[in-house]
Amino acid sequence: MKKIKVIGIAAAALLAVSPLLASNTAHAASINYNGTSYNDNSTVDVGNASFTHVPLNGNVDVDAIQRAFATPNSSVSINLSYINTQIAGTYPVPVTATDNSNNTSATVTINVTVGDTHDVQNIKGDADSNAGVYQINGNKVEESGMTLPVDTPVSTYGTVEIDGVSYTRLNSANSNLVVKTGWLTGAYKGDDDATKITVYTMHKALMYDKNGNKTGKAFREFRNIDVYSNKVTIKGTQYYRVYNTFYYVKAANIEGTKRMLKKNAYVYATGSKRANKKVLKKGSIVTTYGSSFKFANGKTYYRIGKGKQYVRVANFE
Repeated sequence: MKKIKVIGIAAAALLAVSPLLASNTAHAASINYNGTSYNDNSTVDVGNASFTHVPLNGNVDVDAIQRAFATPNSSVSINLSYINTQIAGTYPVPVTATDNSNNTSATVTINVTVGDTHDVQNIKGDADSNAGVYQINGNKVEESGMTLPVDTPVSTYGTVEIDGVSYTRLNSANSNLVVKTGWLTGAYKGDDDATKITVYTMHKALMYDKNGNKTGKAFREFRNIDVYSNKVTIKGTQYYRVYNTFYYVKAANIEGTKRMLKKNAYVYATGSKRANKKVLKKGSIVTTYGSSFKFANGKTYYRIGKGKQYVRVANFE
């Protein structure tokens, strides 16, 4: 009976993938599979061998791998630290053969697929990055404690959007486990050095794509959103890019636009009712937010503050 040593187990928290270590010995042995000898650090194509497919939340067939690679003169160890059987995808499994005198060893890699393969996409990003896996409960998104290393191929099942952030479902079309879509589109690549800031929307903020086209989505007024600090200009208009997405919101909805009054102006709550007794003086600079509103009286107004505070557009230069 050959000796079997299993290194690591499938864990809820997937360890970050690092390059497979070469043999520690100066003279590496070879490893055999199906009558063919493979050198150290090779990747072995085992075809449709049964042990390369694991049910979701199942167990890797360690015994079958051992039988496939063992020889009378070696023992086999199997490294399961890179595989997460809770997430459908394809993972590397290093297999090491060591001779019975512990003098030489060789490590090869086989790929093991967990669950069904469907619309397989790779996690993208900078080297040594890891994509967080989230759990959706209703409209609430929570961290699952699991991560997926860059270059991991995962099965995907469409997207869902919550609070302006796009998530891609993993495992199945009804799964509540998701990863932010930006990890699959490459949106996060190079963003590590970008500063995230939280801004406040003073006006309903429509979301645009990278070409300045409306997406049909929007953030409500008077709420905080996370954006990248560096503004971008699209077709002459300044935008903030929403953090970890490819959506953009107009900076004017957040920072406002400074305008000069050409005559004294009242502040209105509605088209017929003033918000207060304050009079804004001619020549003063007032910050307005977003596009103008047209009230029932047919006149247009700019929002100038939180809540119902508006000034007629006709009062500005």
